[in-house]
Amino acid sequence: MIAARPRFRGSPLPGRAVRRSSIAVVLVVIAACGATVPTPPAVTPGTAVASDTPASPAASSAAPVASPSLPAPTAGASPSPAGDITDATLRLIADHGFTTRSTVAGSLRIGSSTSKLGGTYDITTNGFSRAIKVAQGAEQRFVVEDAQARSGVGGQPWFAADVPHPPADLATTLAAIESLSDLGIESKGGRSLHHLVASNAKLSPAALGLEPPTVAPSSGTVDLWVSDDGVPAWIAASTTWLHGSGKAKAAGSMSVEFTLSDVGDQTIIVNVPQPAWYVQVGSRYRYQIGRPYTWTFTPGTGKYRDELSTFSGAPQLLVYSASAQGYSLADWISSIKRSHPSGVTKFVLGSSKATKLAGEPARLLEYRQTYQGRQEWDIEIFAIHRGRLYSVDWTLDSPLTANDRLLLDQFLSTFAYR
Repeated sequence: MIAARPRFRGSPLPGRAVRRSSIAVVLVVIAACGATVPTPPAVTPGTAVASDTPASPAASSAAPVASPSLPAPTAGASPSPAGDITDATLRLIADHGFTTRSTVAGSLRIGSSTSKLGGTYDITTNGFSRAIKVAQGAEQRFVVEDAQARSGVGGQPWFAADVPHPPADLATTLAAIESLSDLGIESKGGRSLHHLVASNAKLSPAALGLEPPTVAPSSGTVDLWVSDDGVPAWIAASTTWLHGSGKAKAAGSMSVEFTLSDVGDQTIIVNVPQPAWYVQVGSRYRYQIGRPYTWTFTPGTGKYRDELSTFSGAPQLLVYSASAQGYSLADWISSIKRSHPSGVTKFVLGSSKATKLAGEPARLLEYRQTYQGRQEWDIEIFAIHRGRLYSVDWTLDSPLTANDRLLLDQFLSTFAYR
């Protein structure tokens, strides 16, 4: 039988001068110690990070991937005069007003690993927006509007990010093309189009979020298929580079095609999502989690849990971890159901069910309790990771609404062990 457990519940309700939940144990005090380095799930390169101790931004990289070869256009019989078509295309793609929507299809290869990639890529007058998925991985989203940027993974919240430097997006690559060669008219996608080849153009893998902006292409080609008035309908790019560093270096390559639509439509705009989320590192209790810009973070001290809350103080998200003392998650859940911290005069368990926390087995308890004369409504998730018992407690001073549960799901989608 477990003789002692941390006092995970029983935080003062919102509105008090101090809103940090006591975690004194029933019979024994468990101290938290140093941290290990995680692989964060929800953060793309450039994501802003907040911490109770300085920390580097948590970055997630797209997995190595590649796809079947792109279909080759059918060559026609008649070459076209170079001058007017190429000049018109160069003027169009160099114009700051160049806009387009596009779908993306192609492949990525890192070393011997290959997979398909696909998604969307839109260029606007004030930035760009991309959503790229590699193989079976989560969709990597990135938006730039003027001097602001946001990144997201799958259905997770949008995180504040750095605008890529040096710029390596598709619009910048096209605008830098100095000359085009016209190979003649070809049939592509059921249309007769001019096949143009750019001189010395390389699309960086960073344009699709496959590498950091500092990774430079080794070689590359950019081809465009344009109408008689020079408007692009397709853009194809092939690029090679060196992935990784030191002994982990591997050859990287990609072959992608952009199918364009609504070229020149000035109604295509980008608005960065608001509010931005940030990565919050809880070094004492060995985790990280996303938080909205409008939420505050108060680090725990060993006596108190880490607290994330709105400026008004409600709701609260309380996080703690300590040694599991060799007991299983089932042992802890059984003990928690039977015994309650000092100050709890009434405890009503609503439900107990299996769930996941950062992709690992966990247990979710939903309950109502009276603590120091005040009512609380809680959803608390328990998990054991590397010998430590973790508690993530969502607590309110009123019954949980559908929006409360939705917001909790967003928080939990960003949680990672450290």
